[in-house]
Amino acid sequence: GNGVKKNVLAVLPGDEKIDGEKLAGFFGGKKISFATAEQVKTLTDCVPGALAPFTFNPELELVIDPALFERYSDIAFNAGTLTETIVLNADDYRTIVKPQEFSFIL
Repeated sequence: GNGVKKNVLAVLPGDEKIDGEKLAGFFGGKKISFATAEQVKTLTDCVPGALAPFTFNPELELVIDPALFERYSDIAFNAGTLTETIVLNADDYRTIVKPQEFSFIL
């Protein structure tokens, strides 16, 4: 509604839900929408469900809810495939990625 459009990869604990208003507000917007499978493929070269919590595309911003680091010492994610899982130390991940952190879970 206000002309703000950003592609965002929002990373949060898997048992939580996104507060869309909080997330949109963090980026100066009013609402969020989820990417289509085609948009996901274009932005990440991955299929939905196989995204790693990293971005290598300057058109895709990464934001992480700090609850991820507060609750877990390791994070598990798919990395480009729906059949393989990678487990990474959460502190190492935080050091490597240096993410924007903002609380956006319900």
